[in-house]
Amino acid sequence: KAKKIIKAVRNDLKLKERSSYNEVLISEDKNKIINDLKLLGYYFAKVDVIIETIEDNKINLTYDIELGEKAKIQKISFIGDKVFKDRKLRGVIISEEYKFWKFISGKKFLNQSILELDERLLRNFYLNQGYYNVEINSSFAKLIDEEESAFELIYNINANQKFVFNNVTLDLPIDFKKENFEDILNLFANLKGKTYSLYIIENILDEIDKIILDEEYKTLQSKVSENTFENKIDLLFEVSEGEKFQIKRINIFG
Repeated sequence: KAKKIIKAVRNDLKLKERSSYNEVLISEDKNKIINDLKLLGYYFAKVDVIIETIEDNKINLTYDIELGEKAKIQKISFIGDKVFKDRKLRGVIISEEYKFWKFISGKKFLNQSILELDERLLRNFYLNQGYYNVEINSSFAKLIDEEESAFELIYNINANQKFVFNNVTLDLPIDFKKENFEDILNLFANLKGKTYSLYIIENILDEIDKIILDEEYKTLQSKVSENTFENKIDLLFEVSEGEKFQIKRINIFG
């Protein structure tokens, strides 16, 4: 059907041309082809192995593939203590419900790699809304119409309790000037009681790294540790010495 499909199923097959015949590898390659086709949305693909014996103890090996219909996402549902409405959560993920008037898009077909991305997007969304202990329990596809190859995509979510920032502190090396970090320390004072957000933490780490680079402390590194109690989170941002490297030799060419 398309060169990209052939390329996908040929990629990293264990059995190669001119290699020794091996039934175990043939079985493994067949399963890999089926799994690779599922990643592309062909959940009903069938693979037959045809072995043709020719002269000089050689065989021709053919994988006869029947792709079948691509698995469509007919419906997307969210179950569990999800807090947010389905419409809001559909706007977070990449997968889309199949509609005949939509342009051709891989987002409306089942694709395992996109489902994994959807889970990460959902987790980050909840983390940025304060749900520190969110659980994306599972995502699974339920066949609802075999003739149409139509599935319902279901995400099982448990948001759990909402968290707020409590004490936020900065630990610097002894010989470091705190005034370089004055803006960040002022931000810390305003964070207490605010809704927890992964986005805010990542921004603070980025700002600390910028200051480190601006001051040319290139062997320093920053990290954050979290301590939770009830629905509060204490954060400790640490700036510490990273691994140092020595220049062993300088070569000049040309």
